[in-house]
Amino acid sequence: MSIEPSLSLASSMHAGPGTFALLLGSGVSASAKVPTGWQVVESLICRFASLHGVDAGDDHIAWYRCRTGDDPDYPQLLTDIAPSRTARRTLLSGSFTPTEPEQKEGLKIPTKAHRAIAELVAKGYVKVIVTTNFDRLIETALSQVGVDPQVISSPAQIAGATPPAHARCTIIKVHGDYLSSELKNTVEELARYDPAMDKLLDQVFDQYGLVIVGWSGVWDPALRSAILRTPNRRYSTYWARHGALTEEAKGLIAARGAIEILIDDADTFFDALKEKVLTLADAVDQRPAGTALAVEQLKRYLPDPIHRIRLHDLVMGQVTELIAEVDRVTGNETDRSQNCVEALQGYEQGLLAIAEGAASWEVLKPEKLKDAMPAGGSLSPISDHLHDLFRPIAAGPLPDDHEYTEIFDVLEYLLGVTCAVYREDRRGPKGEFVSRDNYRLEHQRTPDRVDRLVPALLDAGWFDHDRARLEEVRKKYDAPRS
Repeated sequence: MSIEPSLSLASSMHAGPGTFALLLGSGVSASAKVPTGWQVVESLICRFASLHGVDAGDDHIAWYRCRTGDDPDYPQLLTDIAPSRTARRTLLSGSFTPTEPEQKEGLKIPTKAHRAIAELVAKGYVKVIVTTNFDRLIETALSQVGVDPQVISSPAQIAGATPPAHARCTIIKVHGDYLSSELKNTVEELARYDPAMDKLLDQVFDQYGLVIVGWSGVWDPALRSAILRTPNRRYSTYWARHGALTEEAKGLIAARGAIEILIDDADTFFDALKEKVLTLADAVDQRPAGTALAVEQLKRYLPDPIHRIRLHDLVMGQVTELIAEVDRVTGNETDRSQNCVEALQGYEQGLLAIAEGAASWEVLKPEKLKDAMPAGGSLSPISDHLHDLFRPIAAGPLPDDHEYTEIFDVLEYLLGVTCAVYREDRRGPKGEFVSRDNYRLEHQRTPDRVDRLVPALLDAGWFDHDRARLEEVRKKYDAPRS
């Protein structure tokens, strides 16, 4: 069973509020018809030429180099054309502030994409936005929904900034703001960032998933380097693209293991993403209290605030599909449906708990998971089905297929032992891990992996910290079946 990438992103973003950062390029502001940074420089060169009574021709940059002997320098151009701060602000406002006719035509104002992003920020789903854009459209959109973002557009602002994890919203304008004298435009300026900016980007790209939209990757070597040197992959990277990818983008996608999403444009993409996320939120509000309680319980057990439940909501969205499949085989609709819901909740919590580590294993206590598996029999067919069902959904916290299968097998083993506790013969059900263990090397089989987890499980309260009782149950559970 596969899942469409945009649905996977929506589910992950909803289940993990604040765990994804956005990387926005000029494509996000394209429909607003605001100029790119390069277009601003070309416009200034034209004005500079006019002041000298000449025509800059078709190649403005070449004309400027020939005229001055230097590459265009944004601060110098501004100073030459508009010596005072007031004059500079007036000059640039004409490029970025809409006139009344432009406003009526929907130009130079926040687009559907900006408004959708602002709503996601207001609801808490996005906290960090990295952008190469000079305009203030995203700031305007955020202001319209009551969000006052922290804006970092120069290295000097970083030292006194609130860490992104603790701010409601942080916008990092890596190339500056159109009213800042530190705007980056030239090849030399884009080749490297200030060490403080590099450090901030390292933090963001390490600690957050990434959703890249409207950025080709071609003209920004310093930004490419920041993405490539990220040591960890805590969350997935999604690259929304329109048309063919550049070679630079292909390299980044390969290095980051990014998931591609083919889109029509930024407006359609972000509006649809917002609708999917909010639809999932509405679905959660309508869930039974027991399910909501289970989610909140698991959240309490996750010690690091950057981690969130990444599996729950999308799984519940697919429960109906799985129930229908089981019902067609068994014909036992009501009881089977309830059992499926309970079982899937147990599988979901267990997978995430093992992936997160010992601090989360409280949720694996037998009394908490005793209903996650039927009381007896071999579960190979349904085990295979659940393994495949959860694979795409668990892609965020468990990107490696081999690691995912090992964790899935450990979970099914623990669930089997859990069921065995409540049976007199200590014979709980076994999943497909039994077959897979036949092909694994010694010390790599599922019971061997569980051996290494036993100390942490006992510390978490398994079997009331009684190792002897746990081993007694495991010994009977592991015994060959006739």
